[in-house]
Amino acid sequence: KEGQEQDVFQIFADHGVNFFRVRIWNAPYNLLDDPYGGGSVDASEAIAMSKRAQAAGMNVMVDLHYSDFWADPEKQRTPTAWATKSEADLQSAVEQFTTQTLNSFKAEGVAVQAIQIGNEINNGMLYPIGKIDWGNSSGSFVTLANLLKAGIRGAKAAMPDIYTVIHLANGGSWDEFSAFFTALDRNDVDYDIIGASYYPYYHGSLEALKNNLNNIA
Repeated sequence: KEGQEQDVFQIFADHGVNFFRVRIWNAPYNLLDDPYGGGSVDASEAIAMSKRAQAAGMNVMVDLHYSDFWADPEKQRTPTAWATKSEADLQSAVEQFTTQTLNSFKAEGVAVQAIQIGNEINNGMLYPIGKIDWGNSSGSFVTLANLLKAGIRGAKAAMPDIYTVIHLANGGSWDEFSAFFTALDRNDVDYDIIGASYYPYYHGSLEALKNNLNNIA
């Protein structure tokens, strides 16, 4: 303000940004304590940043990748600690990790208004178990839906009023969003908000984005 240094969160808040979205990886460091390279924010680091955002009057959105590495439509690497778990045990792990993470925010006095149950999960999450087989999408969507339901249960157990977000990439594709969320409806996934990533270079025109957002709403 007027050439004076300010906290970055205050600058954003003063210019109309009302949500701080923070990505969280399960265990983003290897045995040598080096980051894998897909991001190094765990829950404790996310809480520290969220406190600054909250102090500036911003809301907080937690983005759980359910991975030790970057999660996107091509990469959804199951956390190393969960690598040998069965489908049922993965559901339990997702639910418990979600609850524990949000409880850690609550214990530090951070109110979380929204949480993403996964990041850019166009092709599923927690590969290979939670990956969508587009040749048998009805069957594999059941598995994915059960993982999402587990995450939603875990979130609501910690913070009953939190908004749960299902987040896809390719925000300019109505066909992709329509197919995905129709399948979630068929599997009774009770989420609150649809989130979309949109990168113009990859995801089409602004008109395509507008069309998708209008239709999906």
